[in-house]
Amino acid sequence: MQIETIAAFLFIILLSVFLYNERKKLTIQQVLGPFLYVAMFRTKLGLAKMDAWAKKHPRLLSWLASAGILIGFLGMIIVGFEMIRIFVKMVIVREAVAGVGVVLPFQVKGGFYVPFFFWIISIFFIAVVHEFSHGVIARLHKVPVKSSGFAFLGVLAPVVPLAFVEPDEKVLSKKTTKQQLGVFAAGPFTNIVFGFVFLAILLLVFGPISQAIYEPIGVNIVSVDAGSPAEASGLTPGELITSIDGIRVQTTQNLSSLLKEKKPGEKLLLGTNVSTHTLLLGAHPDDPNTAYMGVKLEDEARVRERVNAPPWALSAFEWLSVLVFYLYLLNLGIGLFNLLPLGPVDGGRMLLVGLGHYFTKEKAERIWGRVSLFYLILLLVIIIGSFFPFH
Repeated sequence: MQIETIAAFLFIILLSVFLYNERKKLTIQQVLGPFLYVAMFRTKLGLAKMDAWAKKHPRLLSWLASAGILIGFLGMIIVGFEMIRIFVKMVIVREAVAGVGVVLPFQVKGGFYVPFFFWIISIFFIAVVHEFSHGVIARLHKVPVKSSGFAFLGVLAPVVPLAFVEPDEKVLSKKTTKQQLGVFAAGPFTNIVFGFVFLAILLLVFGPISQAIYEPIGVNIVSVDAGSPAEASGLTPGELITSIDGIRVQTTQNLSSLLKEKKPGEKLLLGTNVSTHTLLLGAHPDDPNTAYMGVKLEDEARVRERVNAPPWALSAFEWLSVLVFYLYLLNLGIGLFNLLPLGPVDGGRMLLVGLGHYFTKEKAERIWGRVSLFYLILLLVIIIGSFFPFH
């Protein structure tokens, strides 16, 4: 068992013990009885800092709140159409498609696996900046924040750490439409902004440094599918693909672009660090028009000769670059997901407030309820389909 998996199990055990010892201070919100619930641990952490920020930077925060509303509704449209696209591809066309997935520190078929230490750091960062942003904009608009704290989504045992702020809902509901929208959009907007910040760091800092340290030497075969064209050709895990039909291959991107020009039934001459293999391309199980080898691949690189750095420094650089990648990916993904026009998430609350500005309360709630139900069904079908494919 990998150290990451052991750490994830230890985290759940220690978290369960902590919540049991502090059970008198917890508020439990049951979603599906004892099987699915949210445990909330209320504190006053960060409330003074929210007040200070709101008082110190009112103009900047007002501008950011307005930008957040615009980005929030644009994101809602994007993620709304993307959900429909994924649903059509998955259920009607019956194709495998990357889409919404449960982010887990465990390797589970259908889940989006993130190694535990990257997962816990990323989730903690995302939750804290998300909720802190809600609190700051609430205080900007003179909405009291009653408490802040940590919450834990439990599936029997507590699994996913969360954070929350608790604005006074009665006061918030009496604010203008723009002020309410600013509060709800603040969290996902901040996550999206940080997503692009980490992407910039990845491209402008880690990218050039990585190119200076490493040179690509080929594509490593991690695993070979049973009964696949790759297995029939004699390819084995650990071999390094260095050429296709005499054309040098250095990266997986390079290899993929060459494969896109090929069709099922065509032959490839694969050069590796071990031998030369003749491979008859098959048809991809999910798309008969796409060529299929049946291998899992990863880029292989080596440290350039001129680089004179200790191994620990190279390991630390690699670890940090992967962390920044997950901070980019999860901030952007979770920020956009929170804009889904669905019930209690930020996008759902924005939709209800926006509809309430143009329609009567009854009509707004009726439209909001139907849209929420529609996207709830899509979400459940997509999540179930990721674990149990329809094709």
